[in-house]
Amino acid sequence: MSLSLAISADASNPIPSSSAVQERVHDIQLDAGPDGATLVVTRSLFNPGPLPAQVELPIDLPCEAVLDEVAVQAPGEAGGLIWRTAELLAASEASDRWAAWLEGPPATSKTALNADTAVHVSRSAWSCEATLEIYPVPPMHARTVSYRVFVPSSYDRGRYAIALPRLSSYGRTPTLALAAPTDRAFVLSVDGQPIQATGVSLDGDREHQLEFTPRDRGRGHVSAADLDLAQLVATTPAALAALDVGASAAELPRLLLSDFEAPSELAQLPEVRRVVVVVDASRSVDADARAQLVALAGAYLEQLSRGRGQDQAQAEVLVFDREVRRVYHDFVPASWAGVDLPKLDLADANGSEVGLAIATARDLLARPTEADGVDWILVLSDLYLRHDFPVEHAQASAAAAAPRVHVVRASGQPIDFEPGPASDPWTAVARGAGGMLWQIGTRELDRELAAAELIRPTRIWSLALQLELEGAGQREIALDRWLAAGVTRRYADLDHHGAPLERASFVGEVWGQRRAWTAAPTAESGRKAAAALAMHDPEGALSDAARTALGFHAQVISPFTSAWAVAGFDGPAASPSAGLGTISLRGTGGSYGCGIGHSMRGHGTSHRVSFDSLVQAALDRCAATTGRSAFETTDLEIVAVDSQDRCVERALWSVDISPTKSNGRKRIAVEYVDGVLTTLGVGGPGR
Repeated sequence: MSLSLAISADASNPIPSSSAVQERVHDIQLDAGPDGATLVVTRSLFNPGPLPAQVELPIDLPCEAVLDEVAVQAPGEAGGLIWRTAELLAASEASDRWAAWLEGPPATSKTALNADTAVHVSRSAWSCEATLEIYPVPPMHARTVSYRVFVPSSYDRGRYAIALPRLSSYGRTPTLALAAPTDRAFVLSVDGQPIQATGVSLDGDREHQLEFTPRDRGRGHVSAADLDLAQLVATTPAALAALDVGASAAELPRLLLSDFEAPSELAQLPEVRRVVVVVDASRSVDADARAQLVALAGAYLEQLSRGRGQDQAQAEVLVFDREVRRVYHDFVPASWAGVDLPKLDLADANGSEVGLAIATARDLLARPTEADGVDWILVLSDLYLRHDFPVEHAQASAAAAAPRVHVVRASGQPIDFEPGPASDPWTAVARGAGGMLWQIGTRELDRELAAAELIRPTRIWSLALQLELEGAGQREIALDRWLAAGVTRRYADLDHHGAPLERASFVGEVWGQRRAWTAAPTAESGRKAAAALAMHDPEGALSDAARTALGFHAQVISPFTSAWAVAGFDGPAASPSAGLGTISLRGTGGSYGCGIGHSMRGHGTSHRVSFDSLVQAALDRCAATTGRSAFETTDLEIVAVDSQDRCVERALWSVDISPTKSNGRKRIAVEYVDGVLTTLGVGGPGR
């Protein structure tokens, strides 16, 4: 699918007497598929004013989004403009280059009007935001950049969903033309409506939900990744430089990761046409257990009837102790029986002739019917039987008869609902008839979930992960008691010191049948995993060196990697602080909801002026008199405060300096008279 939009509009300029930078092109090409959305963004900024402009474009991104492939237009050898791909550098090196670029060339150098332009794209270490910085956009010239954003889809209930946000209302509202899907393995819907063969146009001023649904609902998918951190760090100079003192790259672990997207349909079964519910009324079943069993059967019967209209399932209920009694003496709509069954007043008695009850149920189901589907027997009992009960005969009879059989046993175990053990002889009875032995216990039972599992498989039981390692080694990790159909299960081992991974298999049981979903590590799955971990380490287990190496391996912009490019035109650019006075741009408006929002603001003011406003605000809060204070900063925060005025001390500690983009460590001396800042001296390290 291909989606495109183009925005062409002039930016407003809220600063009197200064010229506005115009965003003449804001083009987004969007390709959407089950794995996510890829957005290729092209932006062209024109400066109509007489002074060079410095522009900063914040790019708000979801934390899981991947940002890469930055490029800038520059003259080619033939004279026309070509795309020049940005270089991926360590974040600190790219920041240093940007700072040096803004210092400008030596005073003896002659600067050009149509000057060379630098582009710096970085990503925040404390949020998900990225920043695109450009200097200069020369007077009466344009500069064009592009970058790519990948937003992964979310998988739930067997569908892949992509949230397409309200697009920018900056300029004209775009109309989005979405072509009809070409991949016949999936059905694409927008806002709940399937896309027709002619495609659809979307209003860019509204949020939209794209969903990809596999036509094969039994499709499950596994991905596996094996990242050798020792090798990645050893081959990445920036990562080696970030290693802790005394640490060796050779000691670093492997990262093993695997994702499992469970099928939304675990088995295809015919509809139930008739069911006989067999209820144990013997005295060995206590009142609480019987109430649980009957409530489960009621929920089961009600679910059978949902969505079937007039052609609904039919049900009869048998109650047994040493004898068998019919409740309705006919088959009635299952929905009626489902409502009525929990209200039955069952008098208990001695005896548990479950074999006779099952045989009676088979006789009832042997009567002909014109309805389509299959017949079921649902046995509800504690299975406390006489010692000479012929269970082997029950097994043989079940396998030879047409009706399918579920047996639900009430036990005193601290469980809610789960399959019975494979060694139980009643497991063979039920499986021989195409069903299962289930157990309920003393814990609270989710009747709806359990009833759904009785109708068709909705869970993978005893889910485990088998890892096959190089050299015939194998590990098995128990994961979940059960996993619901249509959801994702993720596994990560970020401290594996063994052999490389050859294959990962998620294994479990579906109604007693062993199932497995398998994948081998690939270069693409490794790159995706590296990109995600470079941006976000959910367990806080990775060092800066490791995440730097992962960012370079995936070639993505992260808190540890940045993009840097220079578009060469007619010569060097003057420093923004060289007296020419750069255009200051603030709040040109607009946002791209999924994270490609933008605003523009200039660097016409220095960090010192930014600190002025922050410190003066702190003094104003305290109505401070004449005095002196000092504070020390790092790149991101104030780390020390020295003041005799307790109010000023507390106010300075509360100052957020992160918007100043301070580089390095600084010692700031503060002097004020009558509450008005007179001196803000910078000295010490990082000056």
